[in-house]
Amino acid sequence: MGVETLVIAGMYTNHCVISTSIGAADAGYRVVVPADAVGTWDEKLHEQALEVMHSWIIRSTSNEVIRNLKKKTR
Repeated sequence: MGVETLVIAGMYTNHCVISTSIGAADAGYRVVVPADAVGTWDEKLHEQALEVMHSWIIRSTSNEVIRNLKKKTR
């Protein structure tokens, strides 16, 4: 289908998001995680999970993702 990049959003940065990101990266996708579109019950766990993922994701923000999508549709 030509999909190369996945934007991952959701709950439990330290569980679901990290697992989905690992699977996507292992499958060869470019993985973007907007830090403000994921979360968990504890801010420290959230930040630790994002730090653990830093080598296989592109950390971004929702605004950056939207801005990049708008550029591609023009």
